[in-house]
Amino acid sequence: MDYMTLAKEFIDLRSASQSIRIERETVKMMKGELFVLLYLHKYNGVAYPKDLSKAMSATTARVAVILNHLEAKQFIIRQNDPNDSRQTIINITEKGQEEIEAALKKILTYVAHFFEALGEEDAKEYLRLQKKIVQIEKDQIF
Repeated sequence: MDYMTLAKEFIDLRSASQSIRIERETVKMMKGELFVLLYLHKYNGVAYPKDLSKAMSATTARVAVILNHLEAKQFIIRQNDPNDSRQTIINITEKGQEEIEAALKKILTYVAHFFEALGEEDAKEYLRLQKKIVQIEKDQIF
């Protein structure tokens, strides 16, 4: 098998996939403000900035900018940690919860339609391969 040829085809496909709506929407959800809201939604509405920084693979300065924007939109509030005054706790607000739920509904509906268009067998195969890719990355095989 010529893995270099496959690698080139993969790069070409990834480049072309930037114009695919499902790719754009999911990428948008996995960074910036939506990522923070999704993280808070997933973890009961509470997080520390350092946890967000780690999860996003972003600097604390970048996270601070995102948090400032979210706070200005009243999607989050910051509070001092009662157990450690040096720490700040980020809490999602009701308005922030409504925002992420609307975004999730939109993307989940779109992805469900995408999977429906793929068909059951291909949708399951796509997810199987995505899971395998994630596991390979976690195991750092290469």
